[in-house]
Amino acid sequence: MVLKKDDGYEYVEVNFQMRHEKCWTEVTEELHVNIHTVSSNVYRDKNYISGTIEVKAESEKEFKKFIGLFKRSRAINEVAMISSNIYRRNLYEVSFREQYNNMISAILYENNAIYHNDLISDNFEYIMAIVPVETVKSLKSDLSELGEIPYFHMKTDMQTGRIDSVFNLTDQEAFTVYMAYQNGYFNIPRQNYLNELSVITGLSKSALEEYMRKATSKIMNEWTEKNRYFLMRKFGK
Repeated sequence: MVLKKDDGYEYVEVNFQMRHEKCWTEVTEELHVNIHTVSSNVYRDKNYISGTIEVKAESEKEFKKFIGLFKRSRAINEVAMISSNIYRRNLYEVSFREQYNNMISAILYENNAIYHNDLISDNFEYIMAIVPVETVKSLKSDLSELGEIPYFHMKTDMQTGRIDSVFNLTDQEAFTVYMAYQNGYFNIPRQNYLNELSVITGLSKSALEEYMRKATSKIMNEWTEKNRYFLMRKFGK
């Protein structure tokens, strides 16, 4: 099944692996880092892309090597911000501007992608994108002109609801998870247990357990499906 939007276009999911020259991702080849794009905003008329990435490095030393090479890359116009995650060791966030030409984000933009997710590791980019079915051929052609594509696959069985939605949970499930989160149930160590949550929410312990299991199952299914391509590449089937 393909996803059909109100604009009349039918959308499909494509997964591909990409390597190309003149891109800052080349700096990952000999480094122990994995990178994921948090946000990407295209400014075609100004000839640049504004992006934020999260970088998981093996060590602080490895991240410093990466950021030094990243700043010197011909594809990078400016590094605006670098910050470390206070909750996870050796996880960093980098905001920057990169050139528009010869970038995968630009090609996805020109082929009307409405969503994409990526993983960058060992000088390869692993991309999942949702694009109009009519642009799949032109997308592959444009990418092939840019560089090497060891893998390109279109999924014809993408189901509706595939893109993140706040409405995937029922009101009771969303309420339960939200109150559990707000009251430290998921903290390590936990600040409150089901008995305390029962008093806070007015729900029985059994009802809380049921809503929590259903909500967690939906959240995990959505996360796994969204990242299945990368998980299979990293851990196998």
